[in-house]
Amino acid sequence: MSELIFSQRLREAVTDKGVNQDTLAKAVGVSQGSVSGWFNGAIPSADKLTKIAEHLGVRSEWLIAGKGPKREIKLIELTTAEIHAINQSENTLREDPVIYGTDWKTRAITAEQKLADLKASFAELFVKHEIPIPPSQTLEPPKQAP
Repeated sequence: MSELIFSQRLREAVTDKGVNQDTLAKAVGVSQGSVSGWFNGAIPSADKLTKIAEHLGVRSEWLIAGKGPKREIKLIELTTAEIHAINQSENTLREDPVIYGTDWKTRAITAEQKLADLKASFAELFVKHEIPIPPSQTLEPPKQAP
């Protein structure tokens, strides 16, 4: 896979953030024409690059050169209760007799619901610790088939 160029990474970050060129221009303090130029291959000054990256929630090193992760890796400190809840959920999934002791269809439905509950718990942790969830990723439980 070829490495993305600045304008492609800018498009990706703008799309992820869900903003348009005009909004970005206002946030950075430049004309919409300047932003259009960036989308067409121009490179912003270092101070503008920093403002662009901050507004879009990406690292400036990734934006300009594609180096490192797109976003800062945010380490969180979980409380003892949160760690216990995660461990308990994992143990429940492993030890649940309904999952391991019934027909395959019941096991699949039960496991899917337990997974949805676990995803919801993680979504709450993400919100609590202000960890961004990219729009392309979702932690919502799947829709139930009719």
